[in-house]
Parts: sequence; structure tokens; C-alpha cells
Amino acid sequence: MKLTRKEIGYFAAEYKDATAISIFANIDDKPDGSEKTSLTDKGILQGNKCTQEAQDILTVLVNTKQSTRLLIENAYCVIEKYSYKNRDKIVLAENDNGEFNFSLPDDFRDVLVDVSEFIGMSKISSSNISLVLTPDEMILLLFLIDAYRKRFLQEYSEMPEPSINVSKSDWSKALEFGFKNGLAQVLVKNYNFVIPDNNSLGPIIKSLVEKKVVIEKNGYRLNEDFEFIARNFLILENLIMYETFTIQKDASLLTVGRLGVSAGIHNLMSFMFDGENIQLNTISGLQLVTNIEDFLKCPEIKSSAEEVESQTNDYTWKCSCGENCDTKFCSNCGNKRP
Repeated sequence: MKLTRKEIGYFAAEYKDATAISIFANIDDKPDGSEKTSLTDKGILQGNKCTQEAQDILTVLVNTKQSTRLLIENAYCVIEKYSYKNRDKIVLAENDNGEFNFSLPDDFRDVLVDVSEFIGMSKISSSNISLVLTPDEMILLLFLIDAYRKRFLQEYSEMPEPSINVSKSDWSKALEFGFKNGLAQVLVKNYNFVIPDNNSLGPIIKSLVEKKVVIEKNGYRLNEDFEFIARNFLILENLIMYETFTIQKDASLLTVGRLGVSAGIHNLMSFMFDGENIQLNTISGLQLVTNIEDFLKCPEIKSSAEEVESQTNDYTWKCSCGENCDTKFCSNCGNKRP
């Protein structure tokens, strides 16, 4: 079933009791009066009633309790897909140049094939990093990685070999001017994080040094693992955003979001936002595709209080990536315990 935004607006007017995360609550294009005719021509309306197939889709969309948004963006295209769940049924919505294709898929194989066209499905990751930092620490770390990336690119262009160590003033300039194509800007622009000011620079650097992410020696430099990442993450290719929403019993809304960035099929980062911290993992393309599939199934997420209440003495669990885990997050791919 394919609908224009105005046709979605037509149904939104019919279903004013749609949930807060329903597509009908989030697309407010006003119908122009031609929608009934166009919906009839498409075979979606027969007389004054929807076909059974259309009604099955609309019922899920109106009563959505969990939903997921997937966005893939690169230099030449944007891919946007949504899944909406009510009870045991999931509707997939795919943005097609402003119109939306709706279906009741048996699985998400076709979507995962689409995703793999951009990031591959390799089991290989060039590095193995798992790190949790505060937003300020993460942004400052990414600014340092961006500084390295810029210097490595200069090296590849056969300019004089760049200095690796970064001074505090270099860091300060990065905070002030940023890097247009930088990793730090990806977080700032897409998640409204605030760039730390110069007055807080010292304590944040000190924390990164204490955590051994940054080495202080004649200035500052990345540790060996992150220097390797910076050298391999020269040109950003794809931005992959995916987030899932759950309406709680008290009508409040819970959200879990992730951001993937790729610079080649073996160089991918995943950022997970959980409360006051950000978790960074370097993962394989296959792990990222698996994570996206898990999100598209619209998992029911729980508040911290509900998680504590449901915990047992046996905290072990098996992640979808195959890893056996005994902490809140998978150490292999960063997945959160269901």
C-alpha cells in the first residue's frame, strides 16, 4: 500500500485517536479533497471502506505501541524506513521520494539487503574497542580523532609529515571552529550535544588521560588503539541512525538511540546513548546489520526502574550477536540487554 503525505493526512483526520508515535500523529499534511478519489483509484478504498489488507495495516499504524526509525545517509542518497508494532504485528513503512510504501513483512531480509549495500555484511572489524564516556569526554575524544584524521590526510597528500601530538591550544581551536567533516560534528548536529567550553577543557582532558584513552607526553596524543582507528577512519562514507520508541503503561515515552558511522566495510563505529553516557563500539558490518534488524522488530524497552525490578541473581544473557554476556551491555557489539 503506497500513500502520499496528503493521503496519510486524510487517514490522520479519520483516526484522531492514534498513539503519539503513530505516523498519523507525526505527519500533518492537510488533505486537499482529492484523496478519496486517489485512494479509490489505487484500490485502497472500495466504496467508503478500506480493503481488508489496507485495514490490517491501518489498525497497526493507529494503535502503534512500539516503533523504530532507520535513516542511512551518504553523499548521494538518503534511505529512510520505519517499523510500527502493535501486539504481534509489525508494519514496515519505506520513504519513496516523499511517498510511503506500507507492508506487513514476514521478515526484514529485503531491508537488510538494502542496508548491506551500504555497509556490507563482513564479519571482520579492523579494531575492537568498547568504551563508555560522558558526552563531553566523547566529543573531546572525537575532536582529537578528527585532528589526527586531518593530519593523516595531509600525510597521504605527500605534505611534510605531520606532528602527531596535539597541544591544548590545538584542542581549544578545534572546540571553537570544529571540523566540517568531523566525527564530533556528527554527534553535535544530530543529537544536539553541546560542545564543551574552554573553561571545562582541563578537567575533561584530565579524565581522558586517567582513563588511558589519551596519553600526555609533550602535549597530548591518542593511545595506540585510537590512533589506529583515526588512521583508518579518514573519509566518512555512511551515517546510519536508528532509534526505537516504546509507549509505557503510564503513557510516557522511552527511547533508545544508536548512531553508526562507516569509513569502509571493515571500519565502523557504533554510538549508543543511554542516560548520561555514550557507549562507543567498533563493530563489523554484520554486527551492525544484526543490531538494525533487532531494532526493526520494535523491541519493548524498559525504564531503569523496571530493569532493576526484573533483574535476577543470574544476570547472564545471550546477545543476538552470539556473545554470552554478564553486564548490561554486550561487550562485543554494544547491544543492551533485552
